[in-house]
Amino acid sequence: MPGDKVKLESSGATGGPQEPEVRMVEFENKLKELGDIVIAQGEILTQLGNETLVKTEVGTSPPPKTISTKPRDIPILQLHELDDLEAAGKLSLFFDLVEQCTTEDGDRMKVAKTRVSSDLAMLIHNQQGKSNCQSWEDLKQFLKTQFAAEVTLDRAWQHFESHHYDWALNPQGFMNTLMYKYAVIESKFPSDPLPNKEKAIKRKLWSGLPAEAKGRVEGFLDESYPLNKFVDRVEHERQLIIAKHVPTIGRVEKEQPASEATTPKSESKSELQELKNQLDSLSKKLERLTPGRQRYCSYCRSNSHDQRECTRSPPPGHCFDCLRKYCRRGHPNCPGKKPQSNSH
Repeated sequence: MPGDKVKLESSGATGGPQEPEVRMVEFENKLKELGDIVIAQGEILTQLGNETLVKTEVGTSPPPKTISTKPRDIPILQLHELDDLEAAGKLSLFFDLVEQCTTEDGDRMKVAKTRVSSDLAMLIHNQQGKSNCQSWEDLKQFLKTQFAAEVTLDRAWQHFESHHYDWALNPQGFMNTLMYKYAVIESKFPSDPLPNKEKAIKRKLWSGLPAEAKGRVEGFLDESYPLNKFVDRVEHERQLIIAKHVPTIGRVEKEQPASEATTPKSESKSELQELKNQLDSLSKKLERLTPGRQRYCSYCRSNSHDQRECTRSPPPGHCFDCLRKYCRRGHPNCPGKKPQSNSH
């Protein structure tokens, strides 16, 4: 606008701000200076990198790595864990964890002895006393030679077959264990043919079920039936068996209708009838063994009871016939004497 142009001319005349063209020249000069600084810094960084590379190539060790694994993070290695097919794998994992804790050979030896069981630590200590195990590599070689022995496929599969299922166990956990065992064997013998994994696990689960459940599950042993569904089927049968075998101690029985409570089951009736027949048979046998046994009471001369059951027995020292004291039954002068019957 005309008014603005007048203001710019007047400000230049009075020594105010410079023209825009002059300012642009100053900005370009500053940008060039900054660019030269960046280029110089890049050359310095490149030179430092080359010097580090040269030092590494001539044998200067690189800066140590940051160690994140602590000794307490390493699980205790038990001696009984080294007697199966996974011994080599467990040792390899143990060596890796120890080497992540420290780079010093002596420190690795100390860490290893503190993260094993007492019996295994004693074995390592005895080996060190023989001067045969003084370095970390010596210790690794000793443990590998002692425990990581090579096995044949037959022995490895026998180890798999040694696991037996019990219906009280969780079938999912048993399946996971066998899956792990099968993977170990498969990694050790990659080129050897192995039995079908799912079929072998199904057979193990099926063989551990009671006879009452085997018949219901046997139809699902086919290879086309998925393993996960088969495990669900076994778990269903297991829950039925558990519900059937739960102890009744402390349980409140459900109330039954009067008709069901008073009427015994057919099985109970048959059992009672069988017991009654056995009792009758024993009574008849007893009668045949004692044919002359009769009941007789000498007081009242009756065959319906004996002396212990008689209600007419007199007091001690009294006569049974006249009930007088100092008299006895059968005395000729007894006033209550009765004539004896012909049968007696």
